[in-house]
Amino acid sequence: MANISNISVNTSQALVPTAYSIQQITITNHAGKQNDIKALVTDFSITESIYRTALVLSMNVKDPLNLIEELQLTGQEVINVVLARTEFGSNDQVKIDLKFYVSEYPLLGKYDTRLQVYTIRGVTQHAFISNLKKISRAFSGTINDFVTQVLTKDLDVPTDSIDISVSSSPNLSFITPTLSPLDAINWALRRSYDSKGSPYYCFQTLDGVIHLMSQSDMVSLESYREYQDAKFFQYVADNPKTAQEAYDERARRILTISSDLKMSKFISAKNGAFASKSQYVDLATKSYVQQNFDYSSAFSKMSVIDKYPVLSKTFTPENTVDSLSKYQDSRINYISINSMAFDSDNNYNSSTQNMAINTAQSYTENLETLTHDLTLAGDFQLVSGTVISLKLPPSIDPKIKTKNSNSKGDAKKDIFFSGDYLVTSVVHNFAEEYTVDLKVKKDALSFDLAATS
Repeated sequence: MANISNISVNTSQALVPTAYSIQQITITNHAGKQNDIKALVTDFSITESIYRTALVLSMNVKDPLNLIEELQLTGQEVINVVLARTEFGSNDQVKIDLKFYVSEYPLLGKYDTRLQVYTIRGVTQHAFISNLKKISRAFSGTINDFVTQVLTKDLDVPTDSIDISVSSSPNLSFITPTLSPLDAINWALRRSYDSKGSPYYCFQTLDGVIHLMSQSDMVSLESYREYQDAKFFQYVADNPKTAQEAYDERARRILTISSDLKMSKFISAKNGAFASKSQYVDLATKSYVQQNFDYSSAFSKMSVIDKYPVLSKTFTPENTVDSLSKYQDSRINYISINSMAFDSDNNYNSSTQNMAINTAQSYTENLETLTHDLTLAGDFQLVSGTVISLKLPPSIDPKIKTKNSNSKGDAKKDIFFSGDYLVTSVVHNFAEEYTVDLKVKKDALSFDLAATS
């Protein structure tokens, strides 16, 4: 299955960026009987996303040995996947060792009396355990403390497998409703924001680590690598003198790209991307507070992935209002609070949290400004929550582009679509070659709309 011919026999290095090796794929049944099914697996994928708290495995098996009967596969199995890879020019081997609990067998096909093909799906251990439990408890502290507590005490996740956000969050007091542990985490995260009003995400990456990061944490990271969309290669792969350059060039090449241009201000404005207000009614003091959010005023304090806002100050659907950031009625949050319920901690969505819910809505909606779906050569370290840079060519002759007064910088780069992006999901595909399908998003522009107008 794995393209072993592209792994150096002497050094175990990957000769091409899509090479990898499988050390083992074992399945353990309910009685503890273990079999290595590496030779039977035709292909598999591991999916991760900042919107998911666990990894998902999907594996296709071509079975002439009647394993379903021999191992009594009844959905009570554990699959251990061990992968390894050493980048060309490096001596450091990267190893992936993951354990999945089978969640379902969605497909089965029989092609003759001696062959059957089926799909196995699985999730990582903490997701399987979470589906079997319900929790409801009072909590006081930071959101970091709550997530760590649930992961370690309720889901048996080792502390060294948890990466906690560096962003500060206020002390909160709340009671979680009766939910599964992972649903309780997501329930709390929807009501928690960092000091910049940015929402939090809890997700697991290919290395098995569970991360708690705010959006401002992620977009503030340095770019992992720049990827380029081009037709030809500059370096020859089979020339020993340029082997390293050829490997690096192919590792940075975009294999396929498609774009979902969610640039609708009609939809994003309605959902609070540029203006909103929250109306708080305090049941204890019988008081009322209203807070307004203005994207144009708040942008300079927000943590975004690029330099410039996505909203023009000169566009408006009517003459009586000078900008979309002035339509606070486009999204109204009605919130009841009880300021006397706790001595010092905040109620969730308290009016003292500096318009956090309004700002978080803007962060979430504007992250959909530009979206691309990419296919790249495989990379164990290219995971969700990473920032990457894209260099995409313009759909025009570069010589003509240089004559355009609005075009600045590199004539061979489309400044509209190029730039830094946040990786929000990764599907690691393992077949004859190892490739990754990425969804990348950005919430700001690399050029100034005010300058071009």
